[in-house]
Amino acid sequence: MKKSFLILLVMSVFSVLHAENDSVYKARIQQKIAELEFDGLLSLWITDCDTGKPVQEATVDISNVGAFKTDNNGIASFPALADGIYDFAIIHDEYVPTTEKFEVFGESIFFYKYSVPKKVDYKCIKIILDWGKTPKDLDAHLIKENSYHISFRDKRKSDDKTVWLDKDDMDSFGPETITITELDTNSTYKYFVFNWTNRNDSNSLSLSKSGAKVRIYADNKFLQTFKISSQKQGIKWDVFNIEQGKFIPVNEIE
Repeated sequence: MKKSFLILLVMSVFSVLHAENDSVYKARIQQKIAELEFDGLLSLWITDCDTGKPVQEATVDISNVGAFKTDNNGIASFPALADGIYDFAIIHDEYVPTTEKFEVFGESIFFYKYSVPKKVDYKCIKIILDWGKTPKDLDAHLIKENSYHISFRDKRKSDDKTVWLDKDDMDSFGPETITITELDTNSTYKYFVFNWTNRNDSNSLSLSKSGAKVRIYADNKFLQTFKISSQKQGIKWDVFNIEQGKFIPVNEIE
């Protein structure tokens, strides 16, 4: 009994320290990006979708601007740009190539966080959630009708071990990632994001202001991005359904 208690205590302390370290790491990144911006540079922050760790030595190729490498923190910095929307690609030998967009407004990039998956030698789907500094805790949910509900609080891995939650993030930015290794084309899946931070305020605008993006990858290919709508009240974002193996956009906040 005492031995079991000690094991649980050690595990709890480790979890707390890990959360603190993750929080400190993100605070340090924010400070670094703020310092770079003060020096007249803009930045994008690239992380691994399964671990949240920085992707180092990745190339961030911005259309009509230039190519820039990420540093040890996963940060790619470049000279300030005029306000507007810019296309860019994330390229790394170990990661799936990704094409995305970022917006410069008021000489700043407010949503600068992008998480990408490693290349793998098996078939799988990756559903990746990133967002901004607030709210602190958004949660990814995947429901297979009449079967299971994958999330941090329901079931982190399906009984048949074909679907699981890779990472639950509680300290802003994400990533929060779900992996599917076997898709039942005869079933319907529903994917949504829940604002755990403001869960008791159904009129909150915090979720819609989060800058949340959900990216889908399948079999080492980037498929598409869903971007949350702004200025809408609600704490649940119904992002998409999967029907007969196809992704069906929903994009509603309630």
